[in-house]
Amino acid sequence: SYYTEQAQLMADGMRPIQGHAAITEFWQAAITRAAAAGAQRTIRRHESHCSGDLGYALCTVTVHIPAAGDAPDAAGTTIASWDATIWRRGPDGWRIEVDISTRLPPATRAQHRPG
Repeated sequence: SYYTEQAQLMADGMRPIQGHAAITEFWQAAITRAAAAGAQRTIRRHESHCSGDLGYALCTVTVHIPAAGDAPDAAGTTIASWDATIWRRGPDGWRIEVDISTRLPPATRAQHRPG
């Protein structure tokens, strides 16, 4: 429900996905996999602005996947990405028109702050 009917979703390692139905299918599968792994997702907004009926948000998205098994000292895996969304205001409110993310290189993951 956050995306427009013609929205586009783009990320590393996958072909762009276009359209509300295809994006819904993508997120349902991703959420199912994340829940099965016990993953936790955190979004940190760094900047957002709007002008007229368009706006954008720049965020860091961090996903932590706990280690498998009962090893108390295992740290698990953390994946961090930059995310840029372009929002469009329509008759039913603000919706995402374009959602683009790219993984952060390991050396910059601790920073989580745009230049």
